[in-house]
Amino acid sequence: MNQKFTKIILFGIVMLCFTTLAFSQIPNDSPYPIDFVITDANGNESTYEYASYVDFGETLSQTVSGELEWARDDGVYDADGDGVPDTDYTDSLNCSWNTTMPMAGKMALIRRGACFFSQKILNAQNAGAVGAIICNHTPDDGLVNMLGIDSAELVTIPGIFITYEDCELIRAGIDSGTSTTATFRVNTFYNQLGPYAYGTPVDHVLPLDEIQVNLLNTDPSNAILNTTVTVDITDPSGTVTTLTEMVDSILPVEDRIVQFGDYIPADIGTYTMNFSNSLGADELTTTFKITPDTWHVDNENINDWIATTDQGFIDDGLRYDFGSTYLTGADGGVATHVTFMLENAAALFTGDEDSDLFQIRLYDMDPDGDGIGPDGTETDYSSFQVVGFADYSLTGNEAAYEDIIVEFDDPAVLKANGQYAIMIQYSGVNAGLGIPPHYAYGGTEDYPYYGTFVFTDQLYLGGWAGGWRGVIRLHTDNFVGTTDIEPLAANKVNVFPNPTNEYVNLEINLDANAAEVRIGIVDMMGKVITNKTLSNVQNEVTTFNTSHLSSGTYFMSVVTPEGFRSMKFTVVK
Repeated sequence: MNQKFTKIILFGIVMLCFTTLAFSQIPNDSPYPIDFVITDANGNESTYEYASYVDFGETLSQTVSGELEWARDDGVYDADGDGVPDTDYTDSLNCSWNTTMPMAGKMALIRRGACFFSQKILNAQNAGAVGAIICNHTPDDGLVNMLGIDSAELVTIPGIFITYEDCELIRAGIDSGTSTTATFRVNTFYNQLGPYAYGTPVDHVLPLDEIQVNLLNTDPSNAILNTTVTVDITDPSGTVTTLTEMVDSILPVEDRIVQFGDYIPADIGTYTMNFSNSLGADELTTTFKITPDTWHVDNENINDWIATTDQGFIDDGLRYDFGSTYLTGADGGVATHVTFMLENAAALFTGDEDSDLFQIRLYDMDPDGDGIGPDGTETDYSSFQVVGFADYSLTGNEAAYEDIIVEFDDPAVLKANGQYAIMIQYSGVNAGLGIPPHYAYGGTEDYPYYGTFVFTDQLYLGGWAGGWRGVIRLHTDNFVGTTDIEPLAANKVNVFPNPTNEYVNLEINLDANAAEVRIGIVDMMGKVITNKTLSNVQNEVTTFNTSHLSSGTYFMSVVTPEGFRSMKFTVVK
């Protein structure tokens, strides 16, 4: 079974390349995905998440396996060089040079601490180990990508970093004397791509023209001949569309990308793409949705967060932006709201509006409309154009992993076939807490477009290494029940009192008399609470009863001949 970690902590190391790499690699820039598998004496397998090398290490192309043992040395280490051995040093830290017990063909289990990661791994390598697993020494401290500092250029064996909790599960077996095997398993069928986002509004459906999967021939001598690769796409009604490609030859140690024909989803609902090949039983699955009104790259399985360390946040100038990228359809449209989610809103709250501010900005990444977006060299937002604005200050009432829904100051008009990035921007300078926002994420799915952006010390296209997909969703005007309508100026409508209890007023001030004005109220889940149509309206106040509504956030949409606007209000009981 998969062992779930509670959070990811990185040192501000992000991907700079256009295409995202598959999850779990040795090192981080390896093109091959690797599973870390523990097999007990009864043959039961458990797969664990891990972090790996950031800036050193050889690319692993062959599966490595060995009996797992603690890498123990002589228990004597002088970290500060004062000639006096460290009294708190233990032998499983594996920092003493050339004193590690013989480990020929073994997988080394090592504790974090006392010396650099690369020194620990090199010591295990010199003792004959074929791989190394370093355990975090602190509970609930997550995963850390390993920097190469001391003797990193000499390391040739693969190594990974695992959480304290997972290490405790693994060590229980070997400490009891039970035979345990650790494996770094190279996947030969991987990196399936299909949708441009996990969720895409039905009005912005695009042909899926980048459906592909990778096949790796790990044999150093022999080619693979005549392989059939298939993807079965099941739509919301259960209808299956099959796309098939024949690969004549894959040369020794060749990584082949198999490209399929296009597929155009049509109906709202969930789609499943199942990839298979004639070489073996390996299958890969990708799921995506066509939604009524929402773009999102997260897979809706939300229970973790992604951030730099507190020190990394300080080193980066107390800046941490997280965002998602989306493509629009052939007819363009209007965006009205953004949803994001934090794990630590309570820890960030100071009570000062400026200190608690998150700036939400929607950027057009192709402002000249030539169809060419970022080239991968951008380090800031200067080549983009802001088309949507909103600010949100924490209230102190946000729960962990609660949807924070923010309306743009004015609806953002989206051009046809556009390329957009919605960014949640935070500066911790005014707050002075030294704590980064813990943005929630859901999944690490790969997409044939950027998927995620991160800004720490600069803008990084492609986001965090590992492909963590933030809960940063962009909503169309369908989110409040309208389509194809120009934005209405903010000074022409007003909702008050807000927050409210028994009633809420809608004030309308139009330039000319409107034969018809349509009003709708929906809750956060999109459930329609009220629909009302007014006749012969120019300057008018209309009252709505809210006494029957539960406490929460609601949206009132107003459709007039002069345009559309949506306003958020809160009911408090």
